[in-house]
Amino acid sequence: MGKLALFYDFETMSQDPETAPVVSVAAGVYDMDEMETASYSYESVLDKTQFMKFDVREQVEEYGRVIDPETIKWWGEQSKEAQETLKPLPTDKNIEELIPFLKKLHADKNIDYVFTRNNTFDPVIVQSIVRVTKQKIPYPWWAIRDVKSFIFGLTYGHNIKDSFIPPDVEGLYVKHDPRHDIALDVMRLQTILHAKSDCSQEDPD
Repeated sequence: MGKLALFYDFETMSQDPETAPVVSVAAGVYDMDEMETASYSYESVLDKTQFMKFDVREQVEEYGRVIDPETIKWWGEQSKEAQETLKPLPTDKNIEELIPFLKKLHADKNIDYVFTRNNTFDPVIVQSIVRVTKQKIPYPWWAIRDVKSFIFGLTYGHNIKDSFIPPDVEGLYVKHDPRHDIALDVMRLQTILHAKSDCSQEDPD
């Protein structure tokens, strides 16, 4: 087993990470060595990804989270499938369950890295939830990595966007589903790491 990375991603009702109500979170643990050898399929990444949906009203009423009207307007412009994910369900969790959810994934697997797509957003949300629920950060701060920066560093000079869609993912991605956002980022890193590994193994002659 190689270095293990925990990925997580939120869907929210605001763009302010300090006060955004969290609609849902997806998280999963993946092996960086397997990415380098291109062992993951898109479906296998999704299978390893866990999901939790939260009670938004409770966050507003009990924790002072703030729904942003512009974000609501944006959600209203998305697909019906995406909008369905916002509907309250009787199974929605209290936001207090977020931190144990992430902590268990980290502790169970002895994680080396924690990846999010925007480190000025998702980790800040975690910090704000920790503050209002009086809990502790569920991973060491030094483990945090940023997917966009990782892609930028590995592809610098090659004009590759961090939002590129790998060829074997075409038609599989579901927009605004955090499980798919994670799966897509894992496949992006796998594509780049695999190409890098292939190049390093080429005969210089």
